[in-house]
Amino acid sequence: MLCATCPSAGRGADTYNDRIQKFTAAGEYVTAFGTGGTGPGQFLQPAGVAIDAAGRVLVADTGNHRVQTFTADGTFVSSFGSFGVGPGQFQFPSALAVDAAGQVVVADPNNQRVQVLTASGQSVRQFGSGGNGLGQLSYPQGVAVLPDGEILVSDTFNNRLQRFSSTGQALEGIGGPGSSAGQFVGARSIAVDSAGNVFVADAQNHRVQKFGTAVVVPPGPPAPPVAVESVVCATNGPVPAGYTLVQGTSRNDTLVGTEGDDLIRGLGGNDLLVGAAGDDRTDGGMGDDVHDGGEGTDTAHDLRGKDVLRSIEVRDPVATPAR
Repeated sequence: MLCATCPSAGRGADTYNDRIQKFTAAGEYVTAFGTGGTGPGQFLQPAGVAIDAAGRVLVADTGNHRVQTFTADGTFVSSFGSFGVGPGQFQFPSALAVDAAGQVVVADPNNQRVQVLTASGQSVRQFGSGGNGLGQLSYPQGVAVLPDGEILVSDTFNNRLQRFSSTGQALEGIGGPGSSAGQFVGARSIAVDSAGNVFVADAQNHRVQKFGTAVVVPPGPPAPPVAVESVVCATNGPVPAGYTLVQGTSRNDTLVGTEGDDLIRGLGGNDLLVGAAGDDRTDGGMGDDVHDGGEGTDTAHDLRGKDVLRSIEVRDPVATPAR
């Protein structure tokens, strides 16, 4: 299985040898640990590996229905979990990841759910139920945490990925059954690299698919500072000489003036849109989207409702409606 959060020296679950193997980034063997069994440090078909911020190795010990933690050199530290349907229990945990807070996110496929637990195994939350609707799962066998804390789940028998908020709210499904690009037959392991690219083991299509920021869009680094002048004027009042008024469709929108032939539309919510240079068009979605104008003839849309264009330069004077 792919390691969802492994550093340059990777570790992989060698499932049917009941062990974990460690390799360099170039694929050179380093070490291995584990034997078959049910005792501490032993495995029964381990299927998932993750590394926490302290460098400890967490293993989804699938057939023993538990998660085990080891030092980087393979020394057993602790374990949690048992067979069952209650919080903190598992039925064949198949994958895991660690979020920025050190919480462990576990794919619990036979319980049709994902569990989030503390590093010591205390239940924090769980989400998912059996089915094929948004937020429902069919034997999820892969999980990863995106750079913004959102959780990506391989919804294996539904042949798709699902994206959830860090609190477990279903946001969208990605893909569907098939063999074309972006489709899956038995999506399984997921890994995310340092650039936010997502790699998915598409098992029955016998391939790994890579998704960049145009499909699954983790946030990049903060946008550079934007220099914008603004004044406040009364709603429907006169606009001072040299200023442009751009009016949103929701009273809570804040819109900043543009340069050139740009068109900017706020469609609702608390959107913030920043002017672009050139012939750009940026359409805001609903919610708390942030859109930073680019330069050129860009059109930006993604699957998340959180489109991002990096601004190059915005120096247009603007007037904004008074609240």
